[in-house]
Amino acid sequence: KSKKSNIETSDLESLTSSELRKKQEILKIEKLELVIRQKRSLLSEVDMTDEGFDNLYDSYIDLQASKIDKLKDSTKVFTQLSDGLIKADFTKTIDVIKMCEEINSVFSAYSLNINKTRTEKLAELVSDSSTPLLKWKEIIYELKALSEFNSAPEVQDELPHTPVMDSAGFSPANRRKISDALTSEGLLRLASINLDFLPKFAYQTHNEMGDQIPFEEASAGQQATALLNVLLNQDGFPLIIDQPEDDIDNRAIDKIIKNLWGSKKKRQIIISSHNANLVVNGDSELVICCDYNETSEQTKGHIKYEGSIDKQEIRSEITSIMEGGERAFKLRKEKYGF
Repeated sequence: KSKKSNIETSDLESLTSSELRKKQEILKIEKLELVIRQKRSLLSEVDMTDEGFDNLYDSYIDLQASKIDKLKDSTKVFTQLSDGLIKADFTKTIDVIKMCEEINSVFSAYSLNINKTRTEKLAELVSDSSTPLLKWKEIIYELKALSEFNSAPEVQDELPHTPVMDSAGFSPANRRKISDALTSEGLLRLASINLDFLPKFAYQTHNEMGDQIPFEEASAGQQATALLNVLLNQDGFPLIIDQPEDDIDNRAIDKIIKNLWGSKKKRQIIISSHNANLVVNGDSELVICCDYNETSEQTKGHIKYEGSIDKQEIRSEITSIMEGGERAFKLRKEKYGF
């Protein structure tokens, strides 16, 4: 036990500050999820007529809200690391499919043959709401009223008012089925559904209009630039990058290089590249030039030269391989008047 404790302490001390922060955030979220599960277990023991349900369910909702706040804080850090290129939105990001599956699972368990389009609409109403957790709470209390209707001291003919369920298309017949079949246990299963918020990422173009586009619709160059900024703005273990210029727009190279200057002070960076801007302007400490043993046959490679940019053979290799040779430099000078 002592040996294991020492190892864990050593591992923790070896973590960089950035990784330690991320680990702490993950632990906080895991603790919140544990408390949510505990509250869910307590809900299953509550008498539905007990006023304690209100306080307990409010506590359950508050814990879910706290978890969402932690996730929002993490995405704010992610936005900062991307230099503002990536933004995460939690406004309408509930996992609707998962929510529908859980609702339908409970309904099926009590033989409530409710059309799935109605539960889908119910989940969409929650997702589209500016306060999803409170909207879901409204629905739970409508279901609670239906569940308790037949057990009320004075049963009336008219079912309880359910405006949210009505707007989702639940007919009087649907609500009557729920009132007849849904038990306290079933209601508690519905009440303890954990709404999963999935962040929706957008790429911020920073143009005059301040446009945002879904991150998955951004170009490969835009995505690569944003994600490379995230990597370079963190400290940590050695970072290996394979030919980043394949996806990065040349107009973004200067920004990447500036981040590279700051990043290499905090971590080792190894880049495989054919772009002279990254090698030269990135102020590489060590340049390794590779070649084939037999160029014509492209046989197994070897290290041809290695050293700093100050070495003549390194400069010559950069000139010939990366930029088309000295003649290409002269042609560009004559053409563009450099």
